[in-house]
Amino acid sequence: MRFLKKKPVAGGPKLRSARARGHRKPPPPRWRRPLLVGCTLLFGCALAATTGWWIVSQNVAGRVLAALVGETVDWTRHAGLQVREVLAIGRERTKSGDIRDKIENIYGQNILTVDISGVKARLEELPWVRSATVSRMLPDSLYLRLEERRPIALWQDGTGAARLIDEHGEVISVEELDIYRDLPVVSGNGARVEAASLFRQLLDQPELVGRISGAELVEGRRWNLFLDGRIAVQLPAERLEKAWQLLARTERETGILDRAIEAIDLRNPDWLIVRLVDEATGGASGQRA
Repeated sequence: MRFLKKKPVAGGPKLRSARARGHRKPPPPRWRRPLLVGCTLLFGCALAATTGWWIVSQNVAGRVLAALVGETVDWTRHAGLQVREVLAIGRERTKSGDIRDKIENIYGQNILTVDISGVKARLEELPWVRSATVSRMLPDSLYLRLEERRPIALWQDGTGAARLIDEHGEVISVEELDIYRDLPVVSGNGARVEAASLFRQLLDQPELVGRISGAELVEGRRWNLFLDGRIAVQLPAERLEKAWQLLARTERETGILDRAIEAIDLRNPDWLIVRLVDEATGGASGQRA
């Protein structure tokens, strides 16, 4: 009788001997993985810092940006974005030649790189320009909006010289004053600053304002006006508008300003005192109206 050995089933579990189990590798320590991750991060940071320092020290970013800007400027120039025309709005007394002198160097420039604030500052150096606004009109035009000064009087300074002043009491630096000889002449300490305020208070009687030939500020408190270059009108320090309305009403009713009058005293706004010219003696006489 033969005894057959039972063959193991294919694919069945394989048993390891105790000796094989004794040579299995132990698991890695727990601290190893965090250490590797930390070293990797530290190396990456050091590499990034070194690269950044190199870029800064060599001005790589600046050179790259400058190259890009240069390429963009060249491209826009070839595309027709150059200053070819300048439009000025609000110009009345400012000469066109003076404007050209301030902006002639911008013609042909790339319109995107024009120094707008610089153009504005140069325009505001002109004597008649109070403020200027500069804007681009693509593809090839600049738009200038000017706010000019408005002359209101000739100011007689401490030396007796006449200077043209605007509605803010600022001197307009022009030399040709003959064309403004019909403006009233203001004088007295502080008259340059206070003149605009005076004229604003008198505007409600335009028929009289047109006859003002001069104004003198007395002791910084009140004004003496001169009408038609011959009549002195003494205004009060207070309630000026009421006194001015009284004179206007009297003129409408009596035509008093067409008479031979040397002076009118309005310092009491309830009545006026008229000083007539005595044609026989050349002197003056007083009369209350």
